[in-house]
Amino acid sequence: MGILLEKIMKINLGAGAWKLAGRDWVSVDADKRSKPEVIHDLRCIAYPFKDNVASFIFASHIIEHLTYRQAEDLLRESFRILAPGGVIRIATPDYLTAFTKYTQGKFAEWFKKIMESEKTWPDKNYPTDLLALSEEFIYAGAPHPLGHKSVWDIPTIIYFLKKVGCSEAFKSNYNDSAYPELKGIDNRSELSIYAEGVK
Repeated sequence: MGILLEKIMKINLGAGAWKLAGRDWVSVDADKRSKPEVIHDLRCIAYPFKDNVASFIFASHIIEHLTYRQAEDLLRESFRILAPGGVIRIATPDYLTAFTKYTQGKFAEWFKKIMESEKTWPDKNYPTDLLALSEEFIYAGAPHPLGHKSVWDIPTIIYFLKKVGCSEAFKSNYNDSAYPELKGIDNRSELSIYAEGVK
């Protein structure tokens, strides 16, 4: 098992168009149109890398598109691929803030403001906050195969990171990390939470 990449590397799982150009990251994605270095569906285990070959793995806005079982498989495979002392960085939608905004009756207003700033707000008007929360955040893209399938908060990410074997797992912040290689690589701020796990 494994492709011919045996040197210590940095891997960007589910990279899509977010290439981290000039940073020596290997992009992995199932969509050939994004021209990844490695074409692979992250729902399919095992990943085409040898054991202990990655110093860093980045998975941005991927785990919410997987069931909890699939997300655990992704984290377990990442742990296998990481070299001892290697770090995985996870970014995923900030569901706690989204639910809080919903309970305040402010979700649609909050989400629309963020999406307009990113020029990606859909041309839709939702009659209630719950419909906006459900369609744009909880089940985003469903029933499309790549729609959201799970919701996350920091304790849940940390639980799974430790479950697959990480010796340390902790909350991080947007574009910040104790590891220089992981600083400045994030592309979604207000919508996201961040966590890291160490092998």
